[in-house]
Amino acid sequence: MQWFYNFKLRTKLLAGFILVAVMAVAIGYIGIKKIHEIDDADTRLYEKMTVPLALTPTFHTPIGPRATNYFALKEAVVQL
Repeated sequence: MQWFYNFKLRTKLLAGFILVAVMAVAIGYIGIKKIHEIDDADTRLYEKMTVPLALTPTFHTPIGPRATNYFALKEAVVQL
């Protein structure tokens, strides 16, 4: 490690800045790569899960009368 101490200050600073720049480039590359993976997964999720929801039938049966009948039946059973 003595060889590093023999360098001039300017060389040490330049080496440090270059090291930080290389790390920033690596982190940026990994980040962009992961963003593309997330975008692909989101596209697959939309195409496989969300778009088919439009093809499902809509149910027009109101739930109110069924719920009323259930509560009326429950009260009749309790009265027995």
